[in-house]
Amino acid sequence: MKSIIIATTALASLSFASTAFADGHADKMAIFVPDPDALASDLGFYEANPDMLTANNLINAMIYTSPDDNAESIGDVNDIVMTKEGRVAAVIVGVGGFLGLGEKDVAVSMNKLQWRMNENDERQLVINASREELEAAPEFDRSVLAVKN
Repeated sequence: MKSIIIATTALASLSFASTAFADGHADKMAIFVPDPDALASDLGFYEANPDMLTANNLINAMIYTSPDDNAESIGDVNDIVMTKEGRVAAVIVGVGGFLGLGEKDVAVSMNKLQWRMNENDERQLVINASREELEAAPEFDRSVLAVKN
């Protein structure tokens, strides 16, 4: 729950980051760079559209081995890795273990994931990798991050 609140707060702050300084220093001091194509106004406010996702769409989402209806679930999204520009670079996927015990976190690049619609018209994440490949991936070391949780 804590990571959902933190991720949601981080994503919500994206729309306000460019207006943090009204004295002309916003471009030099902004923590995140907004997507100029998605801006609804010069003030930096966004309007929702069907192409957007929130952190809640990703956190806890199951990841499947293929878009097939009988695809194997191989992990779930535990967190989101963002660049200093505010773009999502990767998702932290919990793999292995049982009921969270023995699970390890690996970072999977967003460009390796795809969305699919299941038989209930729900979005599911798909990666072209096996459970074994994810379990063999290096563990994501949060201790090297500039900002610690």
